[in-house]
This record gives sequence, C-alpha cells and structure tokens, in this order.
Amino acid sequence: MPRRNRARGFTLLELLAVLVIIAIMTGFAVLAIGNTQSHKLEQAAKQILALTTLAKEEAVFNGQDYALAFWQTGFGYYQLVDNEWQVITADQAFRTRELSDQFTPQLHLEGLKVDLPVNQPEDPQIYILSGGEFTPFEMSLHDDDDTEIIITADAIGNLTMQTAP
Repeated sequence: MPRRNRARGFTLLELLAVLVIIAIMTGFAVLAIGNTQSHKLEQAAKQILALTTLAKEEAVFNGQDYALAFWQTGFGYYQLVDNEWQVITADQAFRTRELSDQFTPQLHLEGLKVDLPVNQPEDPQIYILSGGEFTPFEMSLHDDDDTEIIITADAIGNLTMQTAP
C-alpha cells in the first residue's frame, strides 16, 4: 500500500489565528502605553481644578478668604491672616505644588496676560473670597506636544476645564 507523503506544517487557518492574537495583544499594548505626557497634563489640570474648587468651598464654609498664585514651575494657596496673605503650610491639601518641567503654565487675569515669576510670589494673583467669588482668570497648561488644557473661573466662582482645539 503506497504511503501518502503528507507535508507537515501549519494550516492557513492556524496561521491566521496566531496573527489575530498577536494583533489583539499589540492593540492592547498600544492602548496601555498611550500618550502618557498628555495624560499627566490632564491629571495636573484636574488637580488644580479640584484643589481650587475645594478652596472655594472651604472659603464659603469657614468664612475665610483664600487665594492662589502661579509661578513658572508651580502653584500654591494662601489664606488671609491678620490682613496679610500667608502661604498655607498646615493643611496638606493646600500645600505648595510643583509642576512637571514639561508643562508651561500661562495665566490671564481679566483678559490680560500675567508674566509669571520664576519663584513663588509673596502675594497671590487670584483671590477666592468667603462669599465664593473669584478673581476672573484663565490658566492654561501646555506640554511639549502642544497639548493645551485651559481652566477658567468667572467672578461668581464657576470653574471649568477644557482641552484647547
């Protein structure tokens, strides 16, 4: 009886299944890595928005005026003590924070661009009053990829965050 010489190897269906599995795994890896710098920029903006909202709520709840200052590498919160603005050091939530050196902040107060100081200023630029009112401002953060996120506040304390087009 003649023996059939059957070629050994993988079928086309097996090869396609392996390619599909590799493609799916590659897709998950790309999604997991993502654009981490843009994600960090968004997280920094969300942190500023959340802390500023908290400062507004604390101001209203405690009947205490607060303030906020930005400089080229960070931001910090202040409170009014004996008619002088003092950096908040006792409350960890409002501690001074540094921004990544990959981010560039820009501040506009009532439509005018503010030249941010290199170091933390003695006096704040944005006032958060005990009635919930704000100094109107627009603060934008840029990263090296030209992603921009803008946080705005109006005079009655409405805060918003948006990604610039």
